[in-house]
Amino acid sequence: MEYSNYFEPARSRRNLPNSRNSFSFANIIQSNCDAETTLDISDFDMAIIGVPEYRNAPNYVQAEATTDAIRSELFELFPAEHKIKIVDLGNIKLGETPADTMAAVRDITIALLESNTLPVFIGGTNDLVYAIYNAYHKLNRTVNLVSVDSMPNIGASNEPLSDTNYISKIVSEIGEHLFNYTIIGTQGYLFDKREKELVGKLLFENFRLGSIRTNLDRTEPVFRDADLVSFDMCAVKHSDSPACPHASPNGLYAEDMCRLARYAGMSDKLSAFGIFGLSIETDIHNTSAKLAAQIIWHFIDGFYRRKNDFPKSAIENYTKFIVTTESESEKAVFYKNTTGDRWWMEVPHLKSNRTNNLIISCNYEDYKKTCEGELPERWWKYYNKIN
Repeated sequence: MEYSNYFEPARSRRNLPNSRNSFSFANIIQSNCDAETTLDISDFDMAIIGVPEYRNAPNYVQAEATTDAIRSELFELFPAEHKIKIVDLGNIKLGETPADTMAAVRDITIALLESNTLPVFIGGTNDLVYAIYNAYHKLNRTVNLVSVDSMPNIGASNEPLSDTNYISKIVSEIGEHLFNYTIIGTQGYLFDKREKELVGKLLFENFRLGSIRTNLDRTEPVFRDADLVSFDMCAVKHSDSPACPHASPNGLYAEDMCRLARYAGMSDKLSAFGIFGLSIETDIHNTSAKLAAQIIWHFIDGFYRRKNDFPKSAIENYTKFIVTTESESEKAVFYKNTTGDRWWMEVPHLKSNRTNNLIISCNYEDYKKTCEGELPERWWKYYNKIN
């Protein structure tokens, strides 16, 4: 792919103020726009992509300034002790219509996935997830999608694509590769009855804000199973991120978002990440832009701390625990990494044409709960999905 046909240089890259020293991201993240020769994208672990597309969300002001504000804050941060291999591809050139931009996002995502380079999308609104997911669809890849959001985005599928119905559009139009969808940080009063029923019917996972407030670790296994993760900045409480048109007085704290981003980065499976939902014109002292940059920092830090311990075919190298439950004739099987403290559980396929059971991430609390006679809710959701 000729990336220069899709991108223009980010203004924050061209007009970046003098960095405090040569160790900041400004001097470590390479710019495709500054390169004298075309870069081999496969040489990089990650690619930053600005997408200033807001036309499907009328409450936002379309502005390239939002993506560039996030970049400016990111470039002034210092990486942890990792050897960073990241390229900034610039901002995607907007098409004549939002659909044209969506097609560009899809094509770029396909190229990066095929190069094993993880795209990090910044700016724009949540409906861009539709285009990113479509890349997996075109590549015939199954997707576990996780959204950090205060609402389900399950609007009417017969209406034009928007930031409030993109999940419905995915399910109704290109959903055959969507294996699971998880929403983290939802607020119950933002769900209507129809949305709650649909989430239950489709066996989606929903982590309400109140249920994770005192135990954010509950979400870590969900990220470990994710292929695609999106962060809606409107999931953050307004006082922590004022540049969000849909922000609520309640929501996740800034530090919660950073912690969740590290979980996402550490996922061995994760291959695409996006942070959306800012309208920088309403920012106060660049608070939201700084937070978005710090979320990306934690994601990058998590990425370079990956354990590469997903069991895969080497499951025999893990400690195996078999729990007999009264409610199930099938025995519950758990695995624990012998060099760490991460857990997985086995969900049996009952169909005769499947020889391998499904392995999904879990935690020690799930194992304890099963020992007490109750299989975890996640086990049941996946069991019902595959049987």
